[in-house]
Amino acid sequence: MKAVVYGLLSGFLLLACGVSAAQSIAAETLEMSESDEIDDEAIAVLRGLSDHLASLEKFSYRYEASHDTVQSSGLKVEFGSTRRVVVARPDRLRMDGERRDGVRNTIIFSGEQIYAYVPDQKIYAAAEQPGKLDDAMDFAIRELRLKAPVSGLVSSNFFDDAMQNLKRAYYLGVATVAGEECDHLLMSNDFTDFQLWVTRTPTPLLRRLVITYREEPGEPQFRAHFMDWDLDPEIEEGTLSFVPPDDVARVRFYVEARLSEETAGDDS
Repeated sequence: MKAVVYGLLSGFLLLACGVSAAQSIAAETLEMSESDEIDDEAIAVLRGLSDHLASLEKFSYRYEASHDTVQSSGLKVEFGSTRRVVVARPDRLRMDGERRDGVRNTIIFSGEQIYAYVPDQKIYAAAEQPGKLDDAMDFAIRELRLKAPVSGLVSSNFFDDAMQNLKRAYYLGVATVAGEECDHLLMSNDFTDFQLWVTRTPTPLLRRLVITYREEPGEPQFRAHFMDWDLDPEIEEGTLSFVPPDDVARVRFYVEARLSEETAGDDS
């Protein structure tokens, strides 16, 4: 992998404001048990979010995501993308994304086929879709090697998936994200820590997500900020289907050798 060199930016030192970094960190340090601990309030918020999303027949949202890539030097470089997601249960989905370098891509679950389309490169891949969204998403991640850290939002088993191997769950209180009051949760399993900010509304929605991959070198993070939720979107005809343009070529999905089972997460 070629090294990526960025100029260092200065001027963001807390000392410039007359506050030491140690004092700032201490002020936001939370007292937490070193033993396994599950907070009932955190679980209740998580279940409320999961039950609400699972009850929706269709919905859409947009999110801005970023992830760390740890260089051989130990430095972390951030990459990111913006995506819009449209879900129509039981078996259809569309994700349109654009990376910060301008590369666009689209993923469609039509109910019969899974398509991945890269218009700038004029290529697409297709595979038979195995059943409804839960099974299809699992197949896309495990077999087609699609990266999808936020795939749980479209799953009817979001709560059960989040609870698997859960060791700790904390309710950290109320926090304001983009002008909206949210319940702040911190959870941890054997491999990751993940924080969620869930809106304090009768119909709770996810506003922000941060995942820390503790087992990866350098402990990289994935971050996503969610916006433009629509719980009854008008889905135009053709949105959830795909007809390849005449000038694009079909290629195979990239399937990594099964001998290499450990992969780092990134945004998708």
